[in-house]
Amino acid sequence: MTTRREMSKARNLKYIQDFVDGNQGTFTPSTLKLYASQLNTMADKFGFNQRQSTLLKYINSIENVNTKSNKLNAIILLRKYYNFKHDMLRDVRESNFKAIETHRKESLKNLDDQLPSYEELISKLNALHNKWYLLNYMYITYGLRNRDLNARFMDELPEDREKQNIVTFKDGVVSFHINVYKTAKRYHEKTLNVTDEKFIDIFKSLNLQNDDYLFSKPDKQPYTNMSFNVITARHSIDKLGETKIMKILVKHHLNDNNFKKLNELQESRGSSLNTILKSYNLYNTD
Repeated sequence: MTTRREMSKARNLKYIQDFVDGNQGTFTPSTLKLYASQLNTMADKFGFNQRQSTLLKYINSIENVNTKSNKLNAIILLRKYYNFKHDMLRDVRESNFKAIETHRKESLKNLDDQLPSYEELISKLNALHNKWYLLNYMYITYGLRNRDLNARFMDELPEDREKQNIVTFKDGVVSFHINVYKTAKRYHEKTLNVTDEKFIDIFKSLNLQNDDYLFSKPDKQPYTNMSFNVITARHSIDKLGETKIMKILVKHHLNDNNFKKLNELQESRGSSLNTILKSYNLYNTD
């Protein structure tokens, strides 16, 4: 015999599927997948068409403010799609935004005490003498994200490269042509030319052949994006990862009042200066 809880979950799953089907083209496939994932975690917690007060008993039991925000966003969108009331949920989400901002600022204060200085970062970079020097050099010099560096070496630069990150080597210059990254639709291809002597020497020592990935598995196969994130974090200086390294860079250049360098980082990262000063600024705690 089917229980009431099982019937409620089945109804919720139907709501989710119809929501996903009805929003094809409204959201990107990856965004829809994230919303569906969040909704699926709540499918057996309550009926999606129940009173908002019922939903909020579950939502308010979630301690992590970011998790709460993700679930609120998803359930509000679904209820809006079906014309279910969502004003109370929306109000809670607004309050949660303030809690997230407070949490972010407290985290930044704690993080600032734990991170190495820019000078320590450079010293540790100079101590590297293998391919991971290339990774960390690109983090520190250009403020790149992980995905930017999941790139293939090619003897010649193809005209059709909108969905590729490519590395070339011509006339003693290593050039990165980055088209696959978080904000590519807004900033388009990023071209970065590296002339650092140590970088060039290590790059040449890799003896890459046409179509080889700059960073690959032992069998020369590429990493998935998720695996690449894990590998690059492991081999970043002090296992800091690209985000913490970016925060060290921003703090250093702010200390020097070097807004020229911050603007260069903005361009090479493919981000706005406003985003950099808000999201990566260790001083943004007031």
